[in-house]
Amino acid sequence: QVLEDAGIEIVATFAGEWSDGVGQQQLSSVLAANPDLDGIFSQVYGETISAAFEQAGRDYIPCTAFMTNAGCLAAIDNDMPIIIGNNIPGLSAVALQIAVDVLDGETVEQNTLVEPGQFVMDTSVDVGVETTLIEEGVNCFRDLPGAFDWPALPADFEPQITVEDIQDYQQ
Repeated sequence: QVLEDAGIEIVATFAGEWSDGVGQQQLSSVLAANPDLDGIFSQVYGETISAAFEQAGRDYIPCTAFMTNAGCLAAIDNDMPIIIGNNIPGLSAVALQIAVDVLDGETVEQNTLVEPGQFVMDTSVDVGVETTLIEEGVNCFRDLPGAFDWPALPADFEPQITVEDIQDYQQ
């Protein structure tokens, strides 16, 4: 309803089921049926969006996606006009720290807000929220799995973990 209230016409909806194959099939159908799209608001992965556009032989249009390493690399490789949302996979560590603090008798905030990161190829575009540039070797990595999601923890959480810690653990 929020999008419609803003004057945005929704031409299709689909469930990507957090699956590259399903998401690509669904998005490919949307692209085939709608040659004049202005943008795609989705929670499929960036690599899924890239594959659907490549399969359709279409130029990229502004889109949103859910964070994966492969999606960020696809954005770099194709200079995609995309906002990729990172939901911080280490949220459970934040919740566990709050639980330990409560058990230790500390007073904790009633609500804890962890802002998801918004990653883009061009930080000069004002999208209404703070954005971070997608950069290889900083927040996406060719030598790590496609499903890898970085950063793993909020910047103000201690202790921090580094990409090198994760790479060392994998070996």
